[in-house]
Amino acid sequence: MVDKRLRKLRRQEMLEMLFEIEQENETLAEENARMAEQLKEQEEKLAGTAFLEEENARLKKQLENRELALSTSGSLAEASVQISGILEAAQKAADFYLESVRAQGQKREEEYLEKLRKTKSICMRYAERVEQICAKSMKRAKVDADDVPKLKKRVEELFEDAEKT
Repeated sequence: MVDKRLRKLRRQEMLEMLFEIEQENETLAEENARMAEQLKEQEEKLAGTAFLEEENARLKKQLENRELALSTSGSLAEASVQISGILEAAQKAADFYLESVRAQGQKREEEYLEKLRKTKSICMRYAERVEQICAKSMKRAKVDADDVPKLKKRVEELFEDAEKT
């Protein structure tokens, strides 16, 4: 059914279809770029210091409390054990935060790559279909020998653009 309609199309209509497909390809490429920028912004937000500043303030308060306890304990050995506990807690909190940031970044990157793969696949299918349509149209229209290299070059450019994005 589709092939019958395509056979009836004039050369101008085929070129218009090719132009529309190229515009859609450009739109998809722009969407990919926007998504990559959003991913970058999210990673920057996650790398923010708000969480670390809150944790630092909490740990400083804890340290002040421990210092007060240290001054009352009078024993360097007890103070060493108390400070060691604070440092371990701080390290655990920092490790947990870094691991969660890495996991979120990994997940977003995987999502982005999957969307990029799907978009490339769609673009390649469009390009293949356009090439088929153009080949059929050229056979029916008996295109001049001078027009064939120009059309072939344009189709190759579309393939190259689709592969770049």
